[in-house]
Amino acid sequence: MEDNLKIKCSRLFGTIQAPPSKSHLHRVTIASALAGEISKELEEFAKTACDDTAATYDCVTKLKCNTGANFPVTLNAKESGSTLRFLLPLSCALGREVKWTGEGRLLLRPIDSLISALTKCGADISRENGAIVTHGGLKAGVFELDAKVSSQYVSGLMFCLPLLDGDSEIVVREAASKPYIDLTIDVLKAFNIGVQPTADGYFVRGGQKYLPTSVKVEGDFSGASFFMVAGALAGDVKIEGLSPRSLQADRGVFELLKRAGANICFEGDAVHIKESKLRPISYDANDMIDSVPIMATALAFAKGKSQIFGVNRLKDKESDRIESTMHLLSCMGVKSEYDGDALTIFGGEPREGKFESFCDHRIAMSATVAGLKLGGELSGATCVKKSYARFFEDVKTLGGKVEFE
Repeated sequence: MEDNLKIKCSRLFGTIQAPPSKSHLHRVTIASALAGEISKELEEFAKTACDDTAATYDCVTKLKCNTGANFPVTLNAKESGSTLRFLLPLSCALGREVKWTGEGRLLLRPIDSLISALTKCGADISRENGAIVTHGGLKAGVFELDAKVSSQYVSGLMFCLPLLDGDSEIVVREAASKPYIDLTIDVLKAFNIGVQPTADGYFVRGGQKYLPTSVKVEGDFSGASFFMVAGALAGDVKIEGLSPRSLQADRGVFELLKRAGANICFEGDAVHIKESKLRPISYDANDMIDSVPIMATALAFAKGKSQIFGVNRLKDKESDRIESTMHLLSCMGVKSEYDGDALTIFGGEPREGKFESFCDHRIAMSATVAGLKLGGELSGATCVKKSYARFFEDVKTLGGKVEFE
């Protein structure tokens, strides 16, 4: 398939099913592997939903099936930060020598705070020729974390510490995206693993056992957010399979669009959104940092000044997502500014543009949404497979006019 996409102005109408939640699917796949039972349905979900969950399935099954082996194994987390941050601690707890490799910018993304916490409790971790190598050695203890870069550090510890012989504490100095930690705790509870909040973090009892269970994977608010905005800009769209009770952080996109004047509502377990005149808003993105590109796209059409605070963590994503989001806005003729904490968007009347994905799935999907309203071209479009394998199929199902060249 060619990687350049022609996008024509389109009116979107109809109903689609939300893709499986990437965040939920990562967690359920890992917990199921540790319980010793991954159903055929879950395996299919994990392998086909997106490249990131496929990486987690591949790595955790290889890691778990080789438990107790005395030979090293090489695991490729591809471009998935979730896979690496969730499973690197597990490889230390299982006593395995694992060479962790990755693709794109993965091994350049922040992970030092997690490695430091692990090594202080006995883990033997080294960097060799660009890879991260674990040699086991992890012991129960007090794990101090600066998790302001990623809540995934905390979740990674929560998966492995119940397997250790002794009790452990996780001391969190500062945590980003706390709803994702809550999601991890909720999944662990379903698999018979208890984690107790404390005044400064979490207590994890050792010697616990994962028990097999059946967990329905939720629909993905993160993936659905692109079609929420597409519906608000150019159509009448219903996205099924989204629980209004979900703990997913990106459920907040629903509330943000409502604040911005969108005609959006829940209808049972579906979100229904119609074309709307949007108004500028300001909000803090700390708990839902991945939503910034698509919310910036929406606010480009809201006449006036919008501000998104707490965006500095975007520099360490698949692209420098501050730079790539501002480039996306610039391609639409929309001015933006960044001051080290806040992204300011001067919305109004965007125009057709030629977009670049920067090999970043969220930029590519946001640019596509903009193009459906304005028309345009997108280079580097196939990177959407990282988080949403059927994205362009769903665009076409709703009547979106996109064609690879």
